[in-house]
Amino acid sequence: MSKRNKNYFFVVTGLQVINCVEYIKNYQLDKGYNVLFVCNKKINSRLEVLSLIKNHYFDEVIFMPPTFLLNKKIARYNFVLINLISFFKIFLFKFNEGHLVGNDLNAFYRYACKKSKNVTISFIDDGSGSVNYKAENPFKYFKNYKNKLLYKFLRINNYDILFDQYFTSYGSFFLQKFKYKIVNNNFNYLKNISFSNINDYIIFIGDPHVERGYISEDNYLDILVKIRDMFQKEIIYVPRIFESTKKLKKIEQIMSVQRNDFPIEIYLSSLEKLPNRIITFHSSALFNVRNLFGENIDYHYIKLPNYTNEVHMKNLQKIWNDLASFSKEIVLCQK
Repeated sequence: MSKRNKNYFFVVTGLQVINCVEYIKNYQLDKGYNVLFVCNKKINSRLEVLSLIKNHYFDEVIFMPPTFLLNKKIARYNFVLINLISFFKIFLFKFNEGHLVGNDLNAFYRYACKKSKNVTISFIDDGSGSVNYKAENPFKYFKNYKNKLLYKFLRINNYDILFDQYFTSYGSFFLQKFKYKIVNNNFNYLKNISFSNINDYIIFIGDPHVERGYISEDNYLDILVKIRDMFQKEIIYVPRIFESTKKLKKIEQIMSVQRNDFPIEIYLSSLEKLPNRIITFHSSALFNVRNLFGENIDYHYIKLPNYTNEVHMKNLQKIWNDLASFSKEIVLCQK
């Protein structure tokens, strides 16, 4: 029996799981021995990953750390336990063959890249993280001492990954200033297992903009009221995993809320009837959804009013310009 080449995949979010599956299909790695490292630190993202990996078959799944530890509420002890357990689980791996796939902001993926020899190192998307990609080691930007401590412990605080390619659904538009090989992720595998009819209703894709301090809750709710009044049709609000329960309860007074444990791409693919219109803010998910369903759906985006965080404003302008190539901006009169 011939030896099966090993390939290593590091994920934190459900979207990264999807992108790993697309990577496997794109490079025909089905016959290899595919190892998945699940590196969550929060229970929400772990549950999202768990909901997906049972539908796609990796040969080995390594949970770093185990799921039960993420339910603990003593955060200061969790930091030490989570990272020590994760380190011991990865320490014995040599990473000296096949493909090594992950996102560069994952500390343990960065550690694996440093240990690796003779592998193909590939980055994968994680939504807005790809849009805001920076080639520098993130250590220099950290303000949280825990992140700094972990990078020093793993001895990656001065290590810059020399990767071979970026497997991305955003193409060279966002990465054109970097001279790396760009491989387009067109979600061909997900397209092949997805089929839905179009129905006359709207899905509004939520975002944790309130939770991240980009906009006030009152402004956020006011926008949803105006969208409801503007279209006068059934609207289903689909939240992201980091939106607060308190905010969602208030949204339920405005429109229907459909909670789910899946990334929006998987959620839409699972529907028997797709909406004929999707509205969101500047969510990078809109690019992926369009890759999946093309011109069958009308797409709309909304620019956040009274934007309170200028960190990503430069990249936001790029996103708005690209969104305008296939979707329509909804301009709302603000109070």
